[in-house]
Amino acid sequence: MPSVVPRPVAELAPLLGWLRGGRPAGERLDFTAGTALPDGRLDLCKQGIGAEGAALVAEVLSERFEGPSPVRHLLLGTDGLGDDGAAAVAAGANVETLYLGCNGIAAGGACRIADNLRASPRVVTGVWLKRNPLGSGGGQAAAELIEAARSLRTLDLVQTGLDGAGTAVLADALLAAADTGRRVERLFIGGNPLGADGAVPLAALIVAGAIDEL
Repeated sequence: MPSVVPRPVAELAPLLGWLRGGRPAGERLDFTAGTALPDGRLDLCKQGIGAEGAALVAEVLSERFEGPSPVRHLLLGTDGLGDDGAAAVAAGANVETLYLGCNGIAAGGACRIADNLRASPRVVTGVWLKRNPLGSGGGQAAAELIEAARSLRTLDLVQTGLDGAGTAVLADALLAAADTGRRVERLFIGGNPLGADGAVPLAALIVAGAIDEL
């Protein structure tokens, strides 16, 4: 996991000021930290945001804007968030996509993300957790995310240490979601030690038609 030295939060001032204005980007906008794009993406990947900076961004994005939110997709890959930063983002940011890859988030942190999404329901359709050390608890954490994010359509668990037992827990959650009309369409789980124990529940998902892309 890359070591990230957080940048001074003062460097986020131009970005935070733009966010508070509540106006979507009509063209590409480059800030000292990050880039806003006309399609609603705020790309803060590899910007050294850190947990404190992520919490500040999420706080602004939790505000109600007169028109559409300036950000629909929040990208925070490789930013040194850890469990605390990830939980803060999930608690505040009112966005459709949370990209949190490679941030040192453990299974407990993923469960906190689920708790915060459950406590403050919003239309989160995609959660990306690739290259976070969820480990053997990743299946249960993912199951909680599926239950909490009621509009979830994409879940990325690539290279998170998901194992066969965790895959079985995850598959049960996906089947239950599909049975209640909340089918997750895309599941990415490459680069994990699933083994034969993980293949069986995945096959059951495919047979049941509980997922579109695997």
